[in-house]
Amino acid sequence: MRVVFLTDIHIGAAADGFQMQPRWIDGIPRLLQRFASRMTQLAPDLIIVGGDTVEQGIPEQVDQAAAFLARLPARTLVCLGNHDLTRPDSVRLWRDRLANLKHVILADAMIPMPDCDIIALNTHWLDTAGHPRQQWTAGEYPLAAITEEQTKRLDEWLGRSSDRPAILAMHAQLNGVPADVCGRDAPFEPPLRAFEEAARRVIERHPRLRLTLSGHCHAACAIRQGARVELTGTSYTETPHQFHVIDLKDNTLSVTTQSIAEEGSPALVEDRAWVRGRETDQAFVV
Repeated sequence: MRVVFLTDIHIGAAADGFQMQPRWIDGIPRLLQRFASRMTQLAPDLIIVGGDTVEQGIPEQVDQAAAFLARLPARTLVCLGNHDLTRPDSVRLWRDRLANLKHVILADAMIPMPDCDIIALNTHWLDTAGHPRQQWTAGEYPLAAITEEQTKRLDEWLGRSSDRPAILAMHAQLNGVPADVCGRDAPFEPPLRAFEEAARRVIERHPRLRLTLSGHCHAACAIRQGARVELTGTSYTETPHQFHVIDLKDNTLSVTTQSIAEEGSPALVEDRAWVRGRETDQAFVV
C-alpha cells in the first residue's frame, strides 16, 4: 500500500503571507502539473492533501484547486485548513466544487484500505469568542480546535478494530518543531494546548494509530511518541517543493521525502534549512 501526503499548496497566494521558505508564486501551475505527473509514476493507492490548498476559500481559488485535484490519477482525500475557510460559505463551496470528482473525498472521513485505515479530520478554528467553527478570519492568528463531535467520531472509527494500523491526517499539527531542531529557545509553532490535549486524549486511547500527518507550520519534522510517529510537512509550493511517500509492506511502515526540482525555483534560505526536515524519513514495524 502506498499513500502520498502533500500540504499547504496555497493556490492564489501573493508574495507576502506566512512562509518558511520562499514560495514560488509564478511556478505554482508548473509545480502542480509536475506533481500530477509524478503521481502517475508513483502510482499511489491514495493521495492525502493536508489543507491550505488555497490562500482564500473563495470561488476562483477553490475552482483552481478542483481543477488540480481533477488531474490527480488516484483516489484523493482532502483536509481543509484555515486558509481554505476564509468565508462563511467556504465549506459549501468546497463541497459543491468537489461533488462531481468521484475520486476526491472531503474530510471528515475514514477510508478503509487493504492494509490499514486512513482517517482525515477538518481542523476547526476558534473565533474571537472562543467558539470552534469551520471558518477563519484572515489576519487573525489561527487557533486550532477539535470538537467533541469529532473526538467521538474518531473514537468510533478507531474503535472498530484493534489490530489494523491506522493513519490520521489533519491540517493543524499536534506538536511544535522541537527547539533542538529549529535552533530556537522554544519549539516553533506549537499548537494551542487545549487542542493538543483534546486530540491526544482520544488518540492515546487507540494504540493502533501509528502515524499522524499534518501541515500548517510549513516545516517538516517527525517526532516519536512511543510507537507512533507524528509527521508535519512543508509547504509544497515553497522551496524545495517536498511531499512524503508512505509505504506499508510486510508489517513495516516507511516514510520517505521527495521533492520536485524545477529550474527557476527560489533558492533555499540557509538559516531556515531545518525546515526541510531530513529526519522525517522513518521506518518502523506496525
